[in-house]
Amino acid sequence: MISSVLPVGLEGLNNAAAQAERAAREIVQSGPRQDPVDPRGEAVDAGREDKMVQGVVGLIRAETAFKASAAVVKTGDQMLGVLLDIKA
Repeated sequence: MISSVLPVGLEGLNNAAAQAERAAREIVQSGPRQDPVDPRGEAVDAGREDKMVQGVVGLIRAETAFKASAAVVKTGDQMLGVLLDIKA
C-alpha cells in the first residue's frame, strides 16, 4: 500500500504542474487590455477578461492540487519511515 502512495502523489504533483502551465498560458494569451472602451466605459471585448479570470482560477486550483499531492507524498514518506523504524 505505501509503495503505491508515493507514485500517486508524484502523479498528482505532475498533473498540478501541467494544470498550472495551462492556466498560465491562458493568462498570457488573454494579453494586456488594449480594447477600445464604449461610451459607457465598458470594455468592448469582455471575453478577454473572462479568459484571464479563468486562468487565475486555474492557477489557484493547481496550487491547491499541488499542495494536496505534496501532503500525500510527505505522509507516505513519514509512514515509510515509521515502518522502517519499527522493522529496525
